[in-house]
Amino acid sequence: MSYDKLIVAPGIDFNYDAIGGMGNAAAQLAIPHAWKAGEQTRRLKDQLYAMPQVV
Repeated sequence: MSYDKLIVAPGIDFNYDAIGGMGNAAAQLAIPHAWKAGEQTRRLKDQLYAMPQVV
């Protein structure tokens, strides 16, 4: 295999403790990152649909 450029994307990690008040599980559930598909994306979708419509 040959290539001109190599891009390596090892993934991401979350350091919730770096943000005050985000170190506990309840805060992490209340503010989903939705980076990982599944429960996180469903929770974010529900929160977005629950927002009031602005006209």
